[in-house]
Amino acid sequence: MIELLVVVAIVGILLTILTPFAQEAISEARSQQCRGNLRRLGEAVFAYQMDHKGCFPPHVESWDPQPGMTKGLWYEWLYDYLEVKRHGPWREDTLSVLNCPDATDLSGWGCPSYGDNPNLFVGRAAPPGSNEPEGPDSGIPLRRMAEVKRPAKIMMIVDCMGRNPETGEADPEFVGWAFHANQFTTTDPPELTRHNAAPRHGSGELMDCWFNAVFCDGHVESIIFGSPDMQDQSWRESRVNPWYEGD
Repeated sequence: MIELLVVVAIVGILLTILTPFAQEAISEARSQQCRGNLRRLGEAVFAYQMDHKGCFPPHVESWDPQPGMTKGLWYEWLYDYLEVKRHGPWREDTLSVLNCPDATDLSGWGCPSYGDNPNLFVGRAAPPGSNEPEGPDSGIPLRRMAEVKRPAKIMMIVDCMGRNPETGEADPEFVGWAFHANQFTTTDPPELTRHNAAPRHGSGELMDCWFNAVFCDGHVESIIFGSPDMQDQSWRESRVNPWYEGD
């Protein structure tokens, strides 16, 4: 009996010691999967550009699409380059490459957990209910990769923050399909706001957690939310604004 108690005590001690390491390993594995997703999305954008004269996909083409048509959201343009079959205007199944393993989707329609940089993916939708021209008829040109002078510095697609449907508050755990670059640059210091970058990876204090992003040259970075760079507004501006004249 004493021997059994000793064994149980030793196992308990080992679990106490090893559990944090196991959690870190699991967290890193999930972050690695997320980085792989972003890398694939970046490759899909490059393939799309090969067929569309170097242009980025639009952010959205219409909030009131014609029957049988989609809204033309940025990620819908990438389906053909991700070997995905369409299942109607809204996807009921969740495409894994569009969803970070550390994000929760309660939208009911397969909302992705990554957001596009609106300085690259241009919105051409008219206000809902209006009769203004939209999409190609709007006259708004799409951005081209050739316009990006510092592709290794500009984030293209980012872990994006959504809203907790129970509290109504921004929460990095929940998905958000549209990244608002102005929120990323103007909240100083960086704050948890809907459509901002989502530090959903890691454990412990929020400022020690990180978000992942794929850049215009195809490389992927993990950026710690509380890092010195993130505290620098000019640095954040330089990572989302293709026309930023600083470093």
